[in-house]
Amino acid sequence: MLVFRSHARVATRALLCKACRISAIRHGRTATLGSKSKLLDFKKQRVLQEWAGKKGTGAKGQATETPKVVTETAGTLGLVNNGTHMSFSALGVPQSLTRTLGSIFNATNASPCQRALLPAMLSHSDVMLKDTTGAGKTLGLVVGLLSKSHPPLLTPATVDTDTPRDKPRPPHTIEPLHSQRYLHTLVIVPTRELAVQITTWIRDLSPHVSPSDHSKLVQCVVSGVDEDLQFNFLRSETPRIIVGTPVRLQSLYNRRAFDVSRLQTMVLDEVDRLVEARGRYDTINERFKKVVHPMAGEPLVDAILKERRAARQRATESKKTGDPMLRQMQVVICSATLNNPLRRNLTLMRGWLKTPILLDLNGTSKAPSNITHRCLVVDMYGGVKPLESSQDTSSRSRPETADPGDEEEASALPDAADEIIETISRICYEEKVQSGLVFVHTSVSMSALVRKLNAIGLKADRILNTIDYEKSTLGGPGTAVRNVASNVSSAAFNRVSEPSRADPTTQPESLLSSSAESSSRESYHRPFASFLSGRTKLLTLTEWEARGLDLPNVTHVFILGPPSSPASYLHMAGRTGRYGRPGHVITLLGGRRYSSRMQGLFQLLRLPLEKATQA
Repeated sequence: MLVFRSHARVATRALLCKACRISAIRHGRTATLGSKSKLLDFKKQRVLQEWAGKKGTGAKGQATETPKVVTETAGTLGLVNNGTHMSFSALGVPQSLTRTLGSIFNATNASPCQRALLPAMLSHSDVMLKDTTGAGKTLGLVVGLLSKSHPPLLTPATVDTDTPRDKPRPPHTIEPLHSQRYLHTLVIVPTRELAVQITTWIRDLSPHVSPSDHSKLVQCVVSGVDEDLQFNFLRSETPRIIVGTPVRLQSLYNRRAFDVSRLQTMVLDEVDRLVEARGRYDTINERFKKVVHPMAGEPLVDAILKERRAARQRATESKKTGDPMLRQMQVVICSATLNNPLRRNLTLMRGWLKTPILLDLNGTSKAPSNITHRCLVVDMYGGVKPLESSQDTSSRSRPETADPGDEEEASALPDAADEIIETISRICYEEKVQSGLVFVHTSVSMSALVRKLNAIGLKADRILNTIDYEKSTLGGPGTAVRNVASNVSSAAFNRVSEPSRADPTTQPESLLSSSAESSSRESYHRPFASFLSGRTKLLTLTEWEARGLDLPNVTHVFILGPPSSPASYLHMAGRTGRYGRPGHVITLLGGRRYSSRMQGLFQLLRLPLEKATQA
């Protein structure tokens, strides 16, 4: 009997290990779509077989909605198109959106990341996406959000009881129904720059929406803009999509500026900067700090999920048919550094995602192969030497006596020292750099760095100066929108939970559709216009400000000083080499004090250092 139990335990452990190897989070119920394993649970496989046999008809010959979703999922698994290229229309994207993608982004075929992401999003299942930087994750999210269906909310039209009727109303008359607008999608991102970029993409990919109606489609909520102005704007016009940063969203959510009771999709882009998971080797104090002082996105998402699930429970009990509140909300998270502890934290511990589809397309966190990496050590005399790899330093025999010049080489330099700035200038001149990013630590003065770069002939600017947040988020000059928002009566917004009606004659939208504002919104501000046009060659920013940004013309990335973590280095390096283009990442160290640290980082990430000559 004891022998039988021991064999049973060994078999159970073997099954658990096998489940862990295929990355099944919920005991085999989670689908893992990756380069190594492409699995689907038995229920979806059975539906696929039924769909192939019945060709889109139900048991009694009636059409069902499930085959459409299953067909899109089959396309992701390669069951529909076995070729290397697949158009967006084959993945379920509308034809109008496909044409706009080709005209604006010159994108005719979906990338491998987008081929896996789009059908998973359209299936309305929870999704977890991990892929290398520059693979098109954010663009795939935007395309997926615009391709999703928008369930209508039909309510009886309001009847004007004050106006006398010519004829008495007959009994048993069917009241006309009107479609009401409600918040459909909420996108939470860690930085203002990424929020502005996503908002701009949504507007660009919706050419059928007039500029005066952009606020009904999407609104951007970030810091740097008057909060009361954003509050009045959200209360006056209920958008379909809200894109924002967690701190400002939390403040407006506490003020009941928007209603999440009918929220259908919530996207957490760069989720590792919104939520902090408990590490395996964290001490008691570190775990206590993470619980007492959570990141800004954690309490916001917890509150939204709690309210949304409670609203769905109330709608189920009251048997509201046809209400979008009855539909389960979809949660989509993605990041290039989505590690296993964070996955377990979001699914098992927090319960944010229910049986999610895991799209792990790169396995371990790594940089794209089309990017070259260099690390240069600058001494106090302006001399530049390439950092030797750990294999070279270990194979070379060390002298018994220290060289007198080692003390001078080990002398430290600030990250933005003049010698380092001159090295950047020399590299830009020799390699003819037209567009690049300069990353510095938060302790470095950005203004002083920009003055130094401009003094030596490099056209540089801060990334904050390339975006007008008020014009980019509100779609027009702040004075015009401010005057309109201040004229809106607060009495019209005493019921936040009810979404605003689509009929413009039944709400105070006439105030917001004035000729002055509509003409100003036709030419809303384009972010990064000076950098993309070539007027500015270098942008200075911190490692946190560039999360998720897509600047396709960047060819060089300069990192001044050591990065805070390997994941931070991957995200900074991923700002170049977008969509398979060649890119160059150059790390500049002031002295040899961080040499061993950088050698360990490159060895951990398995990044080969380019054998560069002295600059």
